[in-house]
Amino acid sequence: MKNIVLIEPNREKYRSAIYIDQEIWCEPLALQYIGAQIKQDHNIKIIHQRHRSNKEILKEITEEQPDLVGFSVYTFTAPNTQKLCDGIKKYNPKIITVMGGYHPSGYPQIVRDRNIDFVVIGEGEITFSALVKALESGKDISEVRGIAYWDDHLRITKPRERIKNLDELAFPLRTKKSIKKYDNIIQIAHSRGCPHRCTFCDSYRIWNRQVNWRSAKNTIEEIKQAKELGANKFYFTDLTFNLNKNRVYELLNEIKKENIDLKYSVMCSPHQIDKGILNVMKETGCFEIRYGIEATEDTMLKTIGKIQKFSETKKILDLTAQFGIQTVGYFMIGYPKDNRESLAKFKETIIELPLNRLRLAFFTPFPTLPLFEEYKNMDLLLTEDFSEYTTDKPVVKCKIPKEELVKIREDIYKEFDKHS
Repeated sequence: MKNIVLIEPNREKYRSAIYIDQEIWCEPLALQYIGAQIKQDHNIKIIHQRHRSNKEILKEITEEQPDLVGFSVYTFTAPNTQKLCDGIKKYNPKIITVMGGYHPSGYPQIVRDRNIDFVVIGEGEITFSALVKALESGKDISEVRGIAYWDDHLRITKPRERIKNLDELAFPLRTKKSIKKYDNIIQIAHSRGCPHRCTFCDSYRIWNRQVNWRSAKNTIEEIKQAKELGANKFYFTDLTFNLNKNRVYELLNEIKKENIDLKYSVMCSPHQIDKGILNVMKETGCFEIRYGIEATEDTMLKTIGKIQKFSETKKILDLTAQFGIQTVGYFMIGYPKDNRESLAKFKETIIELPLNRLRLAFFTPFPTLPLFEEYKNMDLLLTEDFSEYTTDKPVVKCKIPKEELVKIREDIYKEFDKHS
């Protein structure tokens, strides 16, 4: 098993989200990590589908003559991934197909599709490597921890523990050419996981609500390497960058000590921000903080698992603006209780906030979540076509028709742009 192709697929018919003025594609970090762990003994090809058709992707796959094809899959890309697997098996049924990522980790029954041979559940690097070794050696697949496959029925092996020492992982597989392809912007992870219990988030399917950190030294070494390859802007993928202030200070003070010229963006929780941490973030090159706020009513915030009152979040947005750091607000609409009156009030509130950018998603109960079955039983789902579960299309019934809800979101964006 020498040739391995790793693919980040897209929807079969891709349409950019309304809120993005210019499409920004992020490097396929998960695949770069996985490729790095097995590159010594294998030929690795990473393919990012983006706007390309399935026909083009399948042509590239056949040119590579792979023994195994692995996919990093989100819910909205799952249906198209299944079509790609079908095309691969029609070309050569001996090619092994493997799915990993958020969707198959929470929905391993996808292997009922016989074009999919295996699912990697949870954190992928060690499990994928172990699966490849087992396939090469003829080892009993059932002994590989953290996978699912079909053998007359769904079989899920014993779970694999999280990777405790992230410093042991090889840095993601990057080259000058690959970094330039993404406009010299790279993703970097200082931590993995999130302990919070937001009802709409399926990140726990990968991380089990356990958070592990890399050492500051290891993270900085990757930053240096990436800069040498041409990277000039960094996005920390940590689900909550400011979860552990001591860890943040340790990393950022080391960046200051080594006088690293950095320009970076992060995702933070408002309830763990203060002047001290904003100051050191500004000093070390943080130009943007993305805040996951989600709602403006305290009752709704409590319902979806948020712990901070909206009035406190507004103070944090003001404080962040005082430090000259740009802010992006992440919100959702289309909750079952939403109506015209509540969304009109929401719009009034949003346009008054000190935000530089707005990300307005539709509330989406992914099939990897308990909410999905709950809403299905309550007849609250507009569709079970997973390709629609992008968060940019309404999939839940509320007190407003779907077409009108889409129009309301467009109007909110227009009003926000006028006032921002």
